[in-house]
Amino acid sequence: MTTSQSRTINPAPQATTPTGPMTPATDDSAAALTRQRTSYASDKTAPGRAREDVARCLHGWGLGHGQDALTVIASELVTNAVVHTGTRRISVSLRRTAHRTVRLTVTDSSPHVPATPDAAPEDDEHGRGLLLVDALASRWGSQPTATGKRMWAELDLPPEDGESLSRHGEQRQ
Repeated sequence: MTTSQSRTINPAPQATTPTGPMTPATDDSAAALTRQRTSYASDKTAPGRAREDVARCLHGWGLGHGQDALTVIASELVTNAVVHTGTRRISVSLRRTAHRTVRLTVTDSSPHVPATPDAAPEDDEHGRGLLLVDALASRWGSQPTATGKRMWAELDLPPEDGESLSRHGEQRQ
């Protein structure tokens, strides 16, 4: 993947509306079709459950071709929250911010922002997950919240193989 990598720390706040489990919605509301949110107990099953939910949601949105990168990012950010924060619950949301751009957000109750990947000492066993996030995400960062922090990553997805639809769904000739 050859995308320009940039790291944005403390972006403008984003509004999130809980919409239940992270599965494709069956109603026609715009929020349900573009945003999904769920939470997990902070335990060793959370990263795997988040990966499964992210993959399911992306498939429901017709963006399954982005699942590999986004499920790795979800796994790394949720694992960091489980291992390093001492938080009891982790909130994960997925939101389409543009036609082919998806934002993953992991919220926990720790105010401590992890060290940037290039700041991790070579012999440190931790900190390599953010290297993966940095390599896979188009943009990523963190934002303090009133009760902890929000780690986020955005992925700009390329068109699916053979896709020839414009942004509005018309067939290109």
